[in-house]
Amino acid sequence: MTTIEEFVRGERLNAVVGWMAVLTCLLVVGLELRAGETLVPVFALGCVVAVVLPAVVRRDPSAMLPWELLVVLVGFLLARAASVAVPLSGYGVVAALALAVAVDVDVLTPVDMTPWFSVGFVTVTTMAIAALWGITQYAIDAVAGTTHLASNADLMWDLLAATVVGVAAGVTFEAYLRRVGRLAAPEPTAPSDDTARQDRVPLSASRLRYVVRGMQATLLAVTVYGVATVDLAVVSNAGIALGVTFVPTVVGRRYGRSVSAGLALWITAAAFLHAIGLLGPYGSVGWYDQVTHTLSASLVAGVGYAIVRAVDHWSTDVTFTPAFRVVCVVLFVLAAGVCWELVEFGAGGAASLLGHEAVLVQYGLRDTVLDLVFDAVGALAVALWGISYFDGVADLISASLRASK
Repeated sequence: MTTIEEFVRGERLNAVVGWMAVLTCLLVVGLELRAGETLVPVFALGCVVAVVLPAVVRRDPSAMLPWELLVVLVGFLLARAASVAVPLSGYGVVAALALAVAVDVDVLTPVDMTPWFSVGFVTVTTMAIAALWGITQYAIDAVAGTTHLASNADLMWDLLAATVVGVAAGVTFEAYLRRVGRLAAPEPTAPSDDTARQDRVPLSASRLRYVVRGMQATLLAVTVYGVATVDLAVVSNAGIALGVTFVPTVVGRRYGRSVSAGLALWITAAAFLHAIGLLGPYGSVGWYDQVTHTLSASLVAGVGYAIVRAVDHWSTDVTFTPAFRVVCVVLFVLAAGVCWELVEFGAGGAASLLGHEAVLVQYGLRDTVLDLVFDAVGALAVALWGISYFDGVADLISASLRASK
């Protein structure tokens, strides 16, 4: 099985291209700093560091990334420096740089990544960096009185550009791997003792089931009310939320294993608060949206952790350290947050075109930025303190992966 580290090449011609790329990046740094720019030089210096690190670590000047990646990286950097197709060129640099970072992480740390995993890593990282950059721009505008982000639409189009570039980069990289014959399926590991570990107290045996059933009954009543009043927004949101609350029950019946009462309450509360928020609290209670987003993001973080941990246990060709899992969880949640904001933005645009009430609503630039901030807060909270609740979910995913082979 090929690991991502094997993409560090030692051929002389490839090394020449690599060092030419480094010199080009340094030239961009000098010219942009002279012109008073700060963002592009930061990108360029990041490219320099990512490109030369393998050579430094291996103490071999010929240890460079593949020339194809270097050409793409420098091409996007030059386009961004020339202000061509901004922000697509900027996020193109981010996507190419994310792949270079994946190689460096594999070379410099105990983490072992495979090419197929790095495809998703590149896409998620590009989207997450777009979210962080949007938060940074908003903060700069608030402090310095600038207008890097004039409206919520500006931010949403940036996030859409990052998503398109990230997905395109992942698809292109996969095609490249298949062309050179280096993309292979991961080898599953033998079942571990973790799959036999029982979850905490199941919902059926806990008093928390009354709280869960109460929220489900309320969501059912709201759904019926939406049907009676022919309110599509209420029906869709409450109905979907109600369906989400039954996920623990479906999982238990499908796999013959109960989901813990704490996790079931977590899932139900997140769905309940979101559905109820659309009835008024989102617009009238200032902190309600942030609390709901933090809770929802924590669930997404748990799912992201479970996926990463399951892949780690399933494949013999990947090794993830606890610190890397935390990074993956945060990136995964931010990328999921970007997807959600784009869905809301698209729903609003579609409703305007059709003349209907929007099923999902955005409340402006500040609301979107705060959503992304609290997405990150929820992700960090789970990554640092709450991942044990999702160990059972990770075991179920790992068992399903093995069964699919």
